[in-house]
Amino acid sequence: MYFFLITMLIGIIGLLFLLRIMADFQPGEHKIKEDLAKMRAEIAQYGGELAPIDKAELDLFAIDQMYRVLKKRAVLTAKGVFSTIYQEPVAAYSYKRYVSSKLNALLYVRTAEREYVYRFRDQEVQIIVNNQPLGTLKANGVLYSARDGHMLARLNPETSGLLPVVTQERELGAINTLVPVGKTTLQTRAFEFVKDNLSDEEETLFLSIALMQLVKRSVEQPK
Repeated sequence: MYFFLITMLIGIIGLLFLLRIMADFQPGEHKIKEDLAKMRAEIAQYGGELAPIDKAELDLFAIDQMYRVLKKRAVLTAKGVFSTIYQEPVAAYSYKRYVSSKLNALLYVRTAEREYVYRFRDQEVQIIVNNQPLGTLKANGVLYSARDGHMLARLNPETSGLLPVVTQERELGAINTLVPVGKTTLQTRAFEFVKDNLSDEEETLFLSIALMQLVKRSVEQPK
């Protein structure tokens, strides 16, 4: 009888684990909304601590993180807080990669002024800023507008450890790719050559791509 109960208990635990894994395999809209709500609640604790991002913070934005947790299981999860080189927190994030042969993930990033939601599906990323669809970043590195499909911004080819973010009019700034995330000190700047006179729209475009790139590189590298 005792052996039967133990066997049944193991079977129930195994079934619950299987059901949990299945829920994270090709998640539907309800599951995505549920996970996003959990991420918002998880990151809310940092909301009052984040410094507003202006030109000074962009210039001082550190490539490494003052806090970082990465859990690699069947479902990869990560969270962290980016800061300036003076350890002033400026952006917090939560990331979840679902069970799939191709990239299927959800990322939530919060700054003092904005929240960014990224829905990764294979080689495309849908970007939402402050609950408004911004656009879709395609495999060619171009961010296309959700409103009319025209190009909002793009990633130019990497040169000398820098990944430029440009619009049709000009280069907004470049992401430092030379030093791996998680392998630096907080003195290493994340961005270079950021324009002094970015408009609010340009800053949103730059950060929507740059923050995603920083987190993506962080979760793809060992802790």
